[in-house]
Amino acid sequence: MLFQKLYNYFTLSIKRCHVLREALDKSPYGLNIKSVSDTRWTANYGSILAVIESYDEIIYCFQLIEEGEQFDKESKLQGKNLRNKFISYEIIVLLKFMENITRTTNSLTAHLQTKQLNILSSMELITNTLKLIKMMRNQ
Repeated sequence: MLFQKLYNYFTLSIKRCHVLREALDKSPYGLNIKSVSDTRWTANYGSILAVIESYDEIIYCFQLIEEGEQFDKESKLQGKNLRNKFISYEIIVLLKFMENITRTTNSLTAHLQTKQLNILSSMELITNTLKLIKMMRNQ
């Protein structure tokens, strides 16, 4: 998945991680990018939100790495390829779509993962979440 590639790109290199950290520290909106979870949907919402909130800083970091002399050709090429994917129209639309879906389902998934689950309130929450998703589909 593209989010995991983004996370790995920045976190598997101390130099690249430092560039991102500095950019996020300067921004009032930047959030730390996070790993995507295969099992925890609430973690996926956090990952998507972090990418959206830090989008400009991430794109800027790709540019800095591509132009930086301290980075090897492989890092520059990987960054350029990821940047090109992230600035594509399809990915931007996908990010917003995924944000809407995961925001809508986030309270449901958090509720279903609680230790003391109430079946009646869970059923009501499932029904309401389905209604919201159907409304989004019809818009």
